[in-house]
Formats: sequence, C-alpha cells, structure tokens
Amino acid sequence: PGCRLQSLRSFRPTLARSRRLLAQTSRPGFRFGNPKRYVQCSKTKTRKFGGQMTDRESPIPTMTLGLVSIPVKENDFQHNLEAVAEVIAQYSSEAIDLFVFGEANLTGLNTTHFKSRTFLDTTSALQAINRVTGEYHASICVGFIEHEAEKFYLTHVLSSDGTTCGMQRKVLAANPTKPSVYTSGKQINPIIFRGYKVVILACADWLTPEPMMQAGIHEPDLILAPTDQFHWEPHSRSVHTKAGQGISFWLQAPLAVAFNSEINPEPAELEVCACLGYDHKGDEVIRKSKKQVERTIYTMTVELKKRRLIWGGFEARRNYVEN
Repeated sequence: PGCRLQSLRSFRPTLARSRRLLAQTSRPGFRFGNPKRYVQCSKTKTRKFGGQMTDRESPIPTMTLGLVSIPVKENDFQHNLEAVAEVIAQYSSEAIDLFVFGEANLTGLNTTHFKSRTFLDTTSALQAINRVTGEYHASICVGFIEHEAEKFYLTHVLSSDGTTCGMQRKVLAANPTKPSVYTSGKQINPIIFRGYKVVILACADWLTPEPMMQAGIHEPDLILAPTDQFHWEPHSRSVHTKAGQGISFWLQAPLAVAFNSEINPEPAELEVCACLGYDHKGDEVIRKSKKQVERTIYTMTVELKKRRLIWGGFEARRNYVEN
C-alpha cells in the first residue's frame, strides 16, 4: 500500500545506448568498471590464407631433445663413442635438435679399478667427439672422465656440427665429506647453443640446491642433466620428482634428464630409469624406465623463453637476500 509501480519500460536502455555499450565491451582488453577506457592487447600481425592479416600471438620457439640411455662399457672410450654414433645415425632423420646421453657415458665413472684406467687427454677426447657430430651434422651432450694436471673431473661437453660449444665440469663430483679421486668443477658456466643459454647439471648437480643456485644466476633457457644409473624404485622416483619440479619451476627452464645403465648387469632383467623431463613451469613431461641392458631413446619437445618473473626472478631474489 502506498507504493507506486513504474513501468518496466523506464528501466530499458535505448537501442542506441545498447549498441554503444556493445561496441565498447567488444574491444580487445576491455575492462569493466569504466566503459570509456580500454587496454589494447599486444598481438602480432601474421599472414594466413591468401595473404590476409590476422591477429595472433608470436609463436613460442621450441627444441626437440633425444634422451638416450645406452649401457656403458667401463673404461672403453672408443666402444662407447661408437655406440653414440650408432644412435645418431639411426635417428638422423627424426629431426632431433640435440641428443642427451647419460653421465660420463663415454668412459663410465666406476672407481673400483680406477688406477688401471687409461685416459685420453682432453684435446684428443674433444676431437673424437667433434668428428662424430661433424660427420652426422648432429648436436650431442656427452660426458667422460677428464684427466688434467694430476686431477680427475667428470666433464660433459656440448658438441654441434664438429664444433665444441662448451664444457662443464661437474661441481658436486663426490661427497664433500669423504675422500674421492674426483675434483669439483667449482662453478656452473652457461653454454650458448643456437642462441639459447644452456647449463649442464650432471647427476648430483641437479639433485642438490647449491649448483642449482649457481645455475639460476645465469637465468638459463634449458637445463641438461646427464645422470648415472638409478634403480626404478619408489624412493628414487620420489627424489627425482621433488628435485625436478623444484629446479625447473624456480629456474623457469625445461629440465631434460638422461640416465646411464651398466653393460654387464646382474641381474639382466633389473629395471632402471631411462629418462625424465619437466617443462619451464615444473610440470612433468616425460618419465620412462627400461631394462638395464636395453638401449632406449625418447624424444621431448620443450618450449623456450616463456618465463615470467616469479617473485622478481632468481637474480632479484638472490640480491634481495644477500643485500
């Protein structure tokens, strides 16, 4: 009682006003709250079908990796290098940008009979590796025991089309609290490969935080992780998951892990890790196992340079804490 009803027509916007509102809200990047303002989305004009220009985001660069696990013959550089060449020749038509092999796959790293080992000098080893990549026009990440100035390093090299792109000595080459024949490489050095920054973190170097922090300073685009043999059992898989998610998430770079296996296994049917991979967001892309005596290769395509600065980025966070 006492209320006065108004016609619903008085609440309807005019046709002209509706058209203006529709035109405003249809613009790219429109924000509600102030229909007179909008933000233009940044897009790249690309040609598509008959030369027409279309709005589309710039394509994200990718790289296809071949994660290789082959049984390693201890102390036989030539045999293992021939096995590497066979893999490259077999998959040369697969459009693989970079082959990644297990840790020290050209020599093995067993220290049981270390004194009876024979070692190539570094120059000869690099020449032999570059001959293979030059012959097959391929790119590979392989490793060997480097002997220099009475010291031994677990060294990995990235070779492409007959040229050495760079080398990385393993930082945590042994347990720091125990005596070892191996010497630490001390620091992580980024390698430029096809215009991208690549770091090689072998085995313990990607499983522990200190080398990861060294690598993070360089803001790498890709992390390669040649790794020794691990049994396919719950604890190993759990460790790999935690470390892989952490390093790829915080460094915002894809992680590619290739595992070794022994050539004379006991027992022959033992199941071991073959490969593992994470994208730049810390999400698992691939995880495979194999029998210890098998030779396997799995491909993994990763997106490069698609990062956003999490909490200001690695270097900014580090400087904030230290200063």
